[in-house]
Order: sequence, then structure tokens, then C-alpha cells
Amino acid sequence: MRYNIFRINNFKGIHDLKIELNQLPKSHVFTLVGLNESGKTTILEALHWLTNPDNYDNTSLIPRNKMWNFNDTISVSANISLTNHDERMISAYSERQYKFILFEKIDKVKYSREYLYENSELIDTKSSLQMKLIGKTKRMKSIKTLSEDDEKYIKVSNYILKYLLPPIIYYENFLFDFPDKIYLKEKNGHKLNYEDLFYFKVIQDVMYAIDKKRELNPQKHLVDRYLSNKESERRSLGSTLDKLSSKITTEVFTAWRELLKYTSTALSITLGRTLEEDDKGYFIQIQVKEGDNPYLIRERSLGFRWFFSFFLFTHFRAYREKYKKNGLYLLDEPASNLHQTAQSKILNAFDNFPNKQDIIYATHSHHMVNPKWLASTFVVKNEAREYSDVDVAYDSHKTNIKVERYYKFVASYPNDQDYFRPILDALDYQPSKLELVPEIIMVEGKNDFYTLKYFKEMNLIKSSIGDNIYPGTGKDKIEYIVGLYIAWGKEFIVLLDADRGGKATKERLLKRYGPIIKNKIFILSDIVKTWDNFCMEDVFIKTDYPKIIKITFPNNPMYKKSKFNTAIQELYINKHIIKLHTNTIRRFQKIFNFIEKKFTENQSFNEIR
Repeated sequence: MRYNIFRINNFKGIHDLKIELNQLPKSHVFTLVGLNESGKTTILEALHWLTNPDNYDNTSLIPRNKMWNFNDTISVSANISLTNHDERMISAYSERQYKFILFEKIDKVKYSREYLYENSELIDTKSSLQMKLIGKTKRMKSIKTLSEDDEKYIKVSNYILKYLLPPIIYYENFLFDFPDKIYLKEKNGHKLNYEDLFYFKVIQDVMYAIDKKRELNPQKHLVDRYLSNKESERRSLGSTLDKLSSKITTEVFTAWRELLKYTSTALSITLGRTLEEDDKGYFIQIQVKEGDNPYLIRERSLGFRWFFSFFLFTHFRAYREKYKKNGLYLLDEPASNLHQTAQSKILNAFDNFPNKQDIIYATHSHHMVNPKWLASTFVVKNEAREYSDVDVAYDSHKTNIKVERYYKFVASYPNDQDYFRPILDALDYQPSKLELVPEIIMVEGKNDFYTLKYFKEMNLIKSSIGDNIYPGTGKDKIEYIVGLYIAWGKEFIVLLDADRGGKATKERLLKRYGPIIKNKIFILSDIVKTWDNFCMEDVFIKTDYPKIIKITFPNNPMYKKSKFNTAIQELYINKHIIKLHTNTIRRFQKIFNFIEKKFTENQSFNEIR
């Protein structure tokens, strides 16, 4: 099962908001960008509340400007698609339990939660799963659609909620301040708090990972053994802790080495050989061993601490649910206190998330925005805040949190740059004097960007360039970035289509900046003369069109430019490699060879000069 569309009504500062995760091109990583206090956290909380209502105080959900007398309903709903595996599971359950044979696929369900208030007091709650169950038993004369009050419908609904509905998991930033002590049991009347219970469950997740029968648990196999007077129980405790240490070491450092290309094997994780205790309760300590020296997690670098926590939470979380393999992970300002290089590494971790499970993360850091996911990026805007004012004026009566897809937002609000500043910063921010600004290839727009990045990152061509490509917002919008790179004295190449617009843009830039960019700006026909009037999609051999399009549009692979470009984006985002015509590969290799040659020529000229 996969969440496709969320609808939120009257949740805190949200009046009516829809988030669509199923738009093309498909992605498993979704970014919420916006300034502080724009409403990013509220959106994450609303999604989390749908499946975790007990984590929230009922009164805190009421819109602030209606707190005095709220007489309405707070609701969050999700449209969810089913996989073939889900269909088989539900069909088998229905037939096994009730002899009710489903004649049609369910295809999708809608899960909703509603809280009804009167005079700002909660008076009723409701949750429901809506779907079509169409079939019959052997005794029925005809096929029927079960009503929501039918016992079989209710039982199937409960089965889906228990075994198939993907969990929505919210990681608040404070959880990444890894504790020195993980308490497994309280004593002396103390109570474990939310953070204690959270980490207790993490230890249970690791136990599930090493025990397929799911018999191991912290109370029985750690705490009770520690409290036992039997020597055999104490030895078993040490053995269990060793096994947990080994599992975490293997999983975490394998991923850490892959992410950072780190070859050392000197690091390991240890949970010790026994439990410890203080006035509050019984606890374990997770430490990193480097040689013979153990260090608390907080004594390691910020980057390692964040990655370690993130991996421990997400990788082992999958073992908690015996049947639910997918989940939706929500992260609020992840890695916000890390250096920009570490933030980039975290983005790589998102891209290689286990089983491509869905992630929605909120950020206002340009280092946490990946142009690869611009198509699945949402801009968050709060109408109660006027960011153009120096004092950041706020009017709670105007509170209304909205989201829009990035490309739609840019088209609709071209002057509201503050709201999508993180994205603009990611693409053309002013570097400091100490930063190494990379040479870049500037292209007209996102479609050219996705195409060239696909050939480069899927290793379909060989080239030393192409890691840094600027996706302009149209051939007429590159001029500003060209000016910046000229001012910085940094290397760049502009590649434009060989159509009328591309030619006009080339002439205008040459006229404006003069000979200094003569060997820096090109159209496709500068590479191959017969490519006159070519756009980037014309570089493909036409027999590749249906092969590419059917990946995204399997039922209608006929060529259409918009469909083709959407399919290319999806191929790149999901790292899907298909077999392309040999001549297509050769043509794109010519593009990269040409640009690489021009970079070399420009660098040689600068050295001589």
C-alpha cells in the first residue's frame, strides 16, 4: 500500500490543504520548503496525527484564531493505492474467513480521521476506511457490493488497518540528540518519558532484526536476566548484548562506508556486557569503539551522530511491523545543525533509503534541497505572515497554510521569492570567498537537466564532466546566472537548443557580454551541424521514444513531448536503466565530449593568459 493524496481540514493553521504524492514523475522523496513559521511542521504533524492520534492533545489541534469558540470538524484523510500483493492478501483473507470471493480489484482505499468539536470541546471522534468490496459467496445468487455496516466489510477493514496500512512515522529533531542512557525499566517510582519509550522500542526493533521468530524482548532477555541471581542468566545477558552490538555494527557501518566511501574497519558498536542502573532505572549505553577506546555517541562528530540515529531509527524500524513492509517517514528540518557537506551526504542516504520507502522532509536549508527532486518539491506558504516586512508581521486571523508544487508556485507567484528561496539558493546562491565553486553546465530547463543527468549518473556515457548542471527556468532566464559566473571568474558552459529561441538567446548573450563568453555558449548544432533546429529530445533515436514513455505510461506509449519529458524525469529519479539505441548513446557521448573539450580549452586559455 502507498499513500497517494492527503487532504487536511481545520488542523491548527490549515484550513483546507491537499498534498498529492502520486503525480508524475514518480518519486519516493518529497521536500517541503519554506521560511520559518511557514507551516511545514504543522503539515507533518497533521499527516502523523492521521494514524497516531494518541500522540496529540485534542485542544492543541484547534486553529489558534478559533480557540475561543470552535464548532467544527478537524479531519485528515488519505487516498491509498493497493499493490497486487495487497489485493491477494485481502482476497485470501475474505475467502478464508467469510467464503466471500472478491470479483473485482479494490484498487484503492480512503482512510479518514475526524474530530468533532462544540464550544472548543471534543464531543465525538471517528475513523473510517472506505473502499469497494464487490463479490459473492457460493450461496449468493448475484454479485453484491458490501455496505460499510456489513460485518464482513468491517472485518476486512480491520484486517487492512492491522496488517497492511503503512505506518506514518514522525521523527522530531530532538530525537537525534542521542541519549547517553537508554532506559529499559524504571524504578523508585520514576516514569519513563516519551524519549525513553522511543529508544526502548528502537532496541526492540534491533532484537526483531536478529530474531525472525520475534521472541526476544528487552524485559525478558535483558532486564530480567540482569536482575537474576543465576550465573547462567548473566552469561546469556552478555551474549545477547554481544549479538545486538554485532548486528548494529554490521548494518550501520556497512551503510556508513558505502555513503562516505570510508574504508576503515576499525570502528564498531558496543552495548557492553551487562546493564547498569541509577536512581531512575535500568539502562544500557551504546558506544562507538575505535580500537580499544569506547566513546559515547555524543562524543562523535555531528554528522556521524545524525546518520547513526537516522539509520538506527529507519533501518531497524521495518522489523517492528511483521507484515507492513512500507512506511511513510516524516522528518522535520533534518540535519539542520550539520555542515553543508554532511547535509549533502544525508540527501544521498535519502536517495538510497531501504526499499525506496517514502520520505517527506521539511527544510529551509539550501544544502538540503536536491534539484533531482524539484518535481516532488512543495513550497509552503503561511498567509498570516508578511515576510516582506522587516518585523515579520503576523496576523493569526489570516492564518492559512498552503502548499503548491514548486514549478506551479514559481509560475503563479514569480515575485514571492522568499518562499522558495531555499531552492533558488541551491541553484544560484552567492558563495563565500572560501568556497570552491564548481564548473557548471547551464541548460535551458529541467527537461534538459534530467536528460543529461540521466546519461551521466546511469553511466550510459563516459565523461569527467556533468556532475554539476544548472537547470534554468527557460532560455531567457539564464542571463542572470551567466552574469554571476562571469563576476566570480568561474568556468561554465551554456548549452541551448538549436531552435529559433535557442539561437536568439545565444545572440543576445553574446551581444550583452561580448567575446568573453564566445567559447562558453553553444547550441546543439555547434556540436553536430545536422542537428540544426534540434531540441534535446531530438537527439534521441525515435525508436527509443515508446520504450521510454511506456515506463511511465504503459497503456499509452505514443509519443508526446510532455509525456516523454515526464518519463525521462522518472527514469532519472528512480535510477531505472533501459536499453537505448546505440546511436542515441553515441549522440549523447558527443555532447559530453564536446563540452569537456570546451572546458579544457577555456582552462588552458586562462592559464596562458
